[in-house]
Amino acid sequence: MDVTRLRNENRTEQYAMQLAALMPPGLALSTEDPSSDLYEILRRMAARLDDVDEFFWQILRESDPRHAVSLLDEWEQALALPDSCTIGTPTLDERQRAAYAKYTDRGGARIPRYIGIANALGYNNVQTQRYTMHTCELDCESPLYEQVDRFRWSLMMNEGTRVHNSTCEDDCETPLQIWGDTQLECVINRENPAIAEVNFIYNG
Repeated sequence: MDVTRLRNENRTEQYAMQLAALMPPGLALSTEDPSSDLYEILRRMAARLDDVDEFFWQILRESDPRHAVSLLDEWEQALALPDSCTIGTPTLDERQRAAYAKYTDRGGARIPRYIGIANALGYNNVQTQRYTMHTCELDCESPLYEQVDRFRWSLMMNEGTRVHNSTCEDDCETPLQIWGDTQLECVINRENPAIAEVNFIYNG
């Protein structure tokens, strides 16, 4: 038997026992026999109380947008989602990740913030790279970057790259394979300072 179902049945039985204890004394409404019709009525009433109990814990769990289902619409309304970076019709998981990313975002042009956004959108082991101009103090093996590279940086996703393959339903101009994450790139570009340019590198 499923553990969750067993736990629910035990909790329902406990509610039934509590309801039985509230019944007035006497033979007319005796609840001593668990197989009686009266006790069965109490069990059905207890099942509704159990549903309320279960819903309470579900709502409590949905205080984290990553687990929100019943409250997801309210989360999105409070966070002004969907926004300009929402692509097509997102799945439940994509909506939850987008809500969590926006809810936990503290703002500011900081590398840890951009890594946190990528983490919230489902990417782990994210790294960044900054580019600096070559000087006489660097060795000959150091890359030569131009002055404009001072305002360029890279966000590297080492795992979880989303790959979309073309199918027979696509037209001849559709690439055979598209990889990357349009939503991630949209969010990072939106939050990236206007003076800076970010490259997205997918290694996974």
